[in-house]
Parts: sequence; C-alpha cells; structure tokens
Amino acid sequence: DEPLLLRLITVDGGPVLAAASSQLAGYARALDPTVDERESQATAELLVRLAISLVLTPQTALDLDDGCEDTVRRHLAPLLRRR
Repeated sequence: DEPLLLRLITVDGGPVLAAASSQLAGYARALDPTVDERESQATAELLVRLAISLVLTPQTALDLDDGCEDTVRRHLAPLLRRR
C-alpha cells in the first residue's frame, strides 16, 4: 500500500530512520573501530536521510546511472573523510 509506505518513511519514519542509521553506523564501526560512535551515528543518519530523499524524489542532476560509485566518490567521500 503506497500511502502506508510513504507514511512509514516520512512522518512516521522515526523507527525506520533509527534502525537503518544504527545498522549503517554499526557497519562503519566494524570497518574502523576507531570511529567515534556518536560521529558514526550522525553520519549514518545523514546518509540514510539522503537515501530516503533520493527514493522519494528521484529527479536529480546527479549521475546515478553508473551504480552511484563515481558520484559517491566524487561528492560524498571527501565529506566523510573530514573529521
């Protein structure tokens, strides 16, 4: 049901956002145990929010046809390296 799904990732999306962010932050800390837990959680939340935004509004100037790897390397990776 599209209206239910939309509600679950927008106005009632807190649990989905928290679960996805926690999972992603856990992956980040598994890859690099020196990463600060609060920082990894904040970064993960921003990435999840970005992903939700791209799903909800897929029209973009970004080149996402390449599997996103080049776009992520060019635009997000430099931001993630800054601490």
